[in-house]
Amino acid sequence: MLETDRGQLVYVRNRGLRHAPAEIMAKLLAGVRVDPALVYFRTVPTFETSAPELQILTRSIFVGCGERYPSEVVLRFWKVD
Repeated sequence: MLETDRGQLVYVRNRGLRHAPAEIMAKLLAGVRVDPALVYFRTVPTFETSAPELQILTRSIFVGCGERYPSEVVLRFWKVD
């Protein structure tokens, strides 16, 4: 669940794949910082919200790319036109 600066709620469901060679995955799972270029991390999110001005999220297809770091996961999304 995400909350916008205006207090609007957006439920996000992410389905995707993350894989890398075994030695890279072992480092990731141990909390070691790994170059994101060494990991295939792609996702397809779906969004649900009742906020009228955010309905574009529920009516569009998005693809995403992820990066896993020891203290966070960064996801970037693009709308497919």
